[in-house]
Amino acid sequence: MYGKKRSFKMTRLTAPAKIGDTEITVEKANVDLVKGDRIALAPTDMKETTGETRNVVSYDKNTGKIVLDKALDWYHFGQAKSTGDLYSGVDIRGEVLSLSRNIKIIGEELDNWGCQILTADIMEEDGSFREGVTNLDSIEIQYGGQKDTRHAAIRFEGALSKSHSVKNSVVHEGPGWMVNGLRSKNLLFDNNVFWGGNQVGVGFNQVMSTTFNNNFVGSVTPRTDLEAIGMATLDVMGGALFCSLSYPSQCPGLRITNNIAAGTV
Repeated sequence: MYGKKRSFKMTRLTAPAKIGDTEITVEKANVDLVKGDRIALAPTDMKETTGETRNVVSYDKNTGKIVLDKALDWYHFGQAKSTGDLYSGVDIRGEVLSLSRNIKIIGEELDNWGCQILTADIMEEDGSFREGVTNLDSIEIQYGGQKDTRHAAIRFEGALSKSHSVKNSVVHEGPGWMVNGLRSKNLLFDNNVFWGGNQVGVGFNQVMSTTFNNNFVGSVTPRTDLEAIGMATLDVMGGALFCSLSYPSQCPGLRITNNIAAGTV
């Protein structure tokens, strides 16, 4: 499945965005925002829950000014120049992320059912063998994943025969995991945004020849129903879990490069 490519995945704030602001200013190189696009502002302080999502009312490509549909609830750090010279190459200015694509897969909110794209190799009752394959480019999945399960918005389970790719895509604001790769191989995740999952952002276990490159994972929250009964500290959770849910969980050929995580449990 192939959508229309956007010219940017992420830009950064060029001035502080303060509580109550309805306008922000960003680096304007390659930014192709239009009215109605959804964006996310990553947290820039020690509290991981201060990430925010807003809709774009307007964008001025000459100044980099974005007018938002709602005032900000939190402060987000920004300045004109990168902080790389001060922090060993690390730019700590707030990230602003593009969440909109022209092909949208929207999950069911009733009972937190969500949605999932499942890829697997299966044996049919008549003995025939089916090889699953998934290639996604510039796709948006909103409200994906299922609450309190590992049925992620994008899920590979026993997908061993073919090569698969997820590129330039977005998974955002769902009730469960955003990605789950299990007992699969030849998976490529490149230049994606995973924003607003629950319990786990992305998880890979018992995978082979898998590459996770240049992705952004943010705003992953704990399961509040467990907090209510005092069991949150026992839950397995995190922005990204690589070969860590069981022991041993070997992942030969796993490459993790050039990614950013912000605002995750």
